[in-house]
Amino acid sequence: MSPMHPIREGDFIVSNDGTFKPGFFSLPNNANHYVVIWYANISVPTYIWIANGDDPIKDSSRFLKIGNSGNLTLFDGDGKIVWSVGRSKLLSRSFGVSDPTSKMKRRV
Repeated sequence: MSPMHPIREGDFIVSNDGTFKPGFFSLPNNANHYVVIWYANISVPTYIWIANGDDPIKDSSRFLKIGNSGNLTLFDGDGKIVWSVGRSKLLSRSFGVSDPTSKMKRRV
């Protein structure tokens, strides 16, 4: 996956070891969308982290990008930044991963 390539609804990325899968989640019959990370290798979605639990996204044209420095950034449909987290925080706290080789790769 090239840096800053957009990740949209239906796309997802997984960690190199296949453990984690970030993407979008929404409840049925609900306009709220969330950026979540769940275990990729479990058939029943098990969410381990929600980025915007207090501030759901209503814009279905939003997208994620991973920057050159590893930041994960959420944009609205107009390309404005809604939310962003740095690589070090993402790896150390959110994923519970301390190994910097656990880079993300895109699967569509």
